[in-house]
Amino acid sequence: MSHISVHDILATDNHTVILHDTTISKGDRTITGQYVDVYHLKDGKLSEHWHLAVDPKADEEFFTS
Repeated sequence: MSHISVHDILATDNHTVILHDTTISKGDRTITGQYVDVYHLKDGKLSEHWHLAVDPKADEEFFTS
């Protein structure tokens, strides 16, 4: 189960940036993290996506254990 709380969305003709908190549950464990997702648009279509965690170490520990 997950929950996303969007803080802000920023956009230009070529990029969209979403700032959000996301809570994810895995078994009996839950993590809430802050993230930035950057979308690059080319010719009106999504061409690239970057997902950046504010605390990547916490994500790595949660998802690999």
